[in-house]
Amino acid sequence: MQLLERLDILTQYEGEVIDLHITSSLSKLRKLQLHGNLKEFPSWISWLKNLVKLSLVESRLTNSPLMSLGNMPNLCILSFRSNSYEGETLHFENGGFQKLKELELQRLHQLSFIFIDRGALQPLENLKLIHIPQLKALPSGLQHLKKLKFIDIFNPSSELRQKFHPTERDHPIERKDRWIIIAEVSSLSLLNSS
Repeated sequence: MQLLERLDILTQYEGEVIDLHITSSLSKLRKLQLHGNLKEFPSWISWLKNLVKLSLVESRLTNSPLMSLGNMPNLCILSFRSNSYEGETLHFENGGFQKLKELELQRLHQLSFIFIDRGALQPLENLKLIHIPQLKALPSGLQHLKKLKFIDIFNPSSELRQKFHPTERDHPIERKDRWIIIAEVSSLSLLNSS
């Protein structure tokens, strides 16, 4: 498999565990999708130095994989979809993800808080937050992402939607602070499916 550039692994049955221990060199691998339950985040993924795109679907990870992924030298696109992570918090630490341009978080039903340290996710251009019902606010530290151009929020919680449609009772300064974070973003899409 030394010439393999793309690998998609899907489980046949719901709840079936992906338990792979890859020891062969996958030095050419650029795209990887794992669709199925993982007992834990596979350590071999962080060895994939040429990996550009990683998608996790239905992984049901309870521990954040961000520490293992943050130093990957060529990772440009990262997607956590459909219960791939079941924790309440994602923390992007300083210095991590220095090539990532697109981040998609979709249907993470337990996720309540996203923290972005100054110096993390610096190249990020596109952020997608799709159906995250417990997320009450935009990620903390979003203002540090100077290259961010697009934020897509689909089916936001009522609390998050309220931040973009303030009431007349809101104090003008509070209203201004809500918008200062997204002032330099080229495009903000706030869509509600209901």
